[in-house]
Amino acid sequence: MLLLHRQIGPDPQKQFPVPGNQKLQFIKPSITRKNIIAGEYSYYDSKHGESFEDQVLYHYEAIGELEIRWWDWDVEEIHQNLEFIIKGEIERLKRHRRS
Repeated sequence: MLLLHRQIGPDPQKQFPVPGNQKLQFIKPSITRKNIIAGEYSYYDSKHGESFEDQVLYHYEAIGELEIRWWDWDVEEIHQNLEFIIKGEIERLKRHRRS
């Protein structure tokens, strides 16, 4: 018996799942930044056809944060260094960890 896999629903690999509609788009196929993660069927309904990624304004890449892993610190240590964590002052956080 031969079973064929048939997809039900829109193809998540296509950026625009609805033919003729350039406003409704799946997010994942259009992402170019490493710091944006989206699920297979996450979608964005734009007003003027702009991409989802163009609308992400304040999500900066975690440069150095993965090395420091401040989220694994105890609560008191995070509290003492919160200002530097928020500002992304990685070098200052590295110095703190060494002392």
